[in-house]
Amino acid sequence: MSDIKYNQPLPMRLSKLMAEMYYFMAKELIERLGEEEGKKAIKAAVENMAKSRIEAMKHDALSLGLSPIGKDTYNKIKDFGTPDWKRDENGLVTYCPMAETWAQYGNEGLALGALYCQIDYALYEGFGMKLDRPKCLTNGDSCCIFNYTIINEN
Repeated sequence: MSDIKYNQPLPMRLSKLMAEMYYFMAKELIERLGEEEGKKAIKAAVENMAKSRIEAMKHDALSLGLSPIGKDTYNKIKDFGTPDWKRDENGLVTYCPMAETWAQYGNEGLALGALYCQIDYALYEGFGMKLDRPKCLTNGDSCCIFNYTIINEN
């Protein structure tokens, strides 16, 4: 049963709706195509979504006269707000409404959510950064850690 409640803030409800739609679509792909082909289809869809998002965000960056590279630009034109994510004093993500939604479906939900979370690597790379995420909520960790290095200054 869905964990989306009418009294939750709108951004949280939208994040959870997106996560739940993704879960059911990913689950259906695996059931119809089998685990190996289903996962390939999910990964391809996530990669294609990342490419589309990067293109749109870079267009926004250029229209604002911002560099198409770097964390500052990425933060300014990020298309998916995270106001309901909770971070500790070190900036580590300790709560994510999407991970919470996937967790309600047990290990299967978290495993499918982990496939979606791979989008972050492509998004960071699209803005000239290499993401290192040693911990992720969808992997059963207590937080998500987002470390990055600039790999492309141009």
